[in-house]
Amino acid sequence: QEVFTRIQNEHFHSDDIVRGILEEEQQMVFRARMAVTFVLQTAVMKHMNAIDKHQQILADAADLLMRLYAMDSSVLRAIKYSKSHQTNDSMHQILAQYYVHTTFEQLLPFCANILREVTETNEMATAYQSLYKMLPMSTLPLQNLRDMISKYFFEKLSYHLA
Repeated sequence: QEVFTRIQNEHFHSDDIVRGILEEEQQMVFRARMAVTFVLQTAVMKHMNAIDKHQQILADAADLLMRLYAMDSSVLRAIKYSKSHQTNDSMHQILAQYYVHTTFEQLLPFCANILREVTETNEMATAYQSLYKMLPMSTLPLQNLRDMISKYFFEKLSYHLA
C-alpha cells in the first residue's frame, strides 16, 4: 500500500519538460517511467533476494525497461534534432510521436503480468487502479501518423503510388 501511495503522489514537474516540442510525449514517458517503477518496486518488495528465481517477472521487466528506454531515447533525439535544426515540424518528431504512442499501449500487458504475479488478491484492485491512472490509453489518431510517415518515405525514396 505504501508503494501505491508514494507513486500516485509523484508529479510531473513543468521544469522537467522542453516546452513546445513533444510535450505530450514527454509526459507519457514520465508516466511510463512511474508505472514501470511502481511495478518493479512492487515485485522487488514481494520477492526481495529471490527475484532471480522468477524468470517470467524478469523477462517482463526486461521488456518494460527496453521499451521505456527506447521511448525516452526517441523523444530526446527528436528534441535534440528539432533544437539543432530550429524546426518544430520534422519527421523525427512524427516518428517519435508514433513510437511513444504505440509503445505506451504495449506497456500495460507487461505491467499487469508482473502485478498479477506479485500482488496479494486483496490489493489487486488498488494496484490495477494505480496502473491504469499512470498508463491511460493514447487518444492520438495513429492512422494519421502512419499515413504521414508512409507519404514522407515514399516521396523521399521516389516511389510513386498509382
